[in-house]
Amino acid sequence: MENQFYQMYLDELSEIPECTNEEMESLLNSLPNEEAVKRLTEGSLAYVVREAAKYAGNDVEISDLVQEGNMALLLVLKNYASHPVVGDDAVSYFNQLRERAVHMAMEAVTEEQKQSEQTAEKLTASVNVLNVVMTKLAEELGREPNLSEIAAKMQMSEDEVQAVMKEAINAVAVDRSEAAQKEDEALENQ
Repeated sequence: MENQFYQMYLDELSEIPECTNEEMESLLNSLPNEEAVKRLTEGSLAYVVREAAKYAGNDVEISDLVQEGNMALLLVLKNYASHPVVGDDAVSYFNQLRERAVHMAMEAVTEEQKQSEQTAEKLTASVNVLNVVMTKLAEELGREPNLSEIAAKMQMSEDEVQAVMKEAINAVAVDRSEAAQKEDEALENQ
């Protein structure tokens, strides 16, 4: 579904011409005119898509990269429009600002995704250890272990063990919710 929306975006974008350097210079020199801001934005969207393609494959959806890049573009234009550089260097300066902002935004979303994956991996490892410890303790004790016994065995505080248990329950709930959503989408597509 997300790919369909992204493809629609690309189709619409293909109808919008990019700004030439001459047009960009004229538009930059007429800032903060709202029509100039609008045209500079539209004329830079294809640039954002090309840059997003360079970051694709880092476990981040290209549509997310484009969205972050577009937000960075809008911020650059807003800031530039309030303090424009006029003259021969305007295009070069704007392009440098745009490139830096778009790349920083895409690098940030890529890094955020990596951190999220690392957190998920740590959580999975903690849940797996919790399951093993609980199973072993249940066998040793002949009953379900209590929280303090689990915490002692895992060398964690009771609060930390509770947090792992809570995250495990939340993860199961999210998995069920995602499965139900996929099932609903499959039914809609029939």
